[in-house]
Amino acid sequence: MATVLLAVALGIAIVQWLKNWIGLLTLTYYLETRNYDYPTDEEIELCCELVIRQILHQH
Repeated sequence: MATVLLAVALGIAIVQWLKNWIGLLTLTYYLETRNYDYPTDEEIELCCELVIRQILHQH
């Protein structure tokens, strides 16, 4: 029984990981084809902090 539950949980995790990976590759492709500049390390860090704060304040 526990093995089945773990297998189902693993399957769900794999599907979610694949969706995330495809989404990130899609966004990267979009940025490349539209000739947008990639964000700097500082911009990425700031965006990550803001998103984490939003996530924590929603719950």
